Amino acid sequence: MSEGISAELLAHLVCPETRQSLALAGAEELASLRDRQSRGALNNRGGKKVSGAIDGALIRADGAVAYLIIDGIPDLLVAESVDVDSAGS
Repeated sequence: MSEGISAELLAHLVCPETRQSLALAGAEELASLRDRQSRGALNNRGGKKVSGAIDGALIRADGAVAYLIIDGIPDLLVAESVDVDSAGS
């Protein structure tokens, strides 16, 4: 499985905020997040600009929030997550 997250581990990961399941982001979702970051328009929910290379992301089941994987490490802190629906930002 990509980003170094096994299918077994992924089956147990949930959003720490809502307890919804998480799934690996697809290529289109990753491209959108990386584009927003390159334009300086990707802020985490804590209000800080996202830095570091985005290796992947875990998308919450409702599709509203992404937990980024940076330097191979998924960050499951609510304040570090990003809103997915801000693609037009």
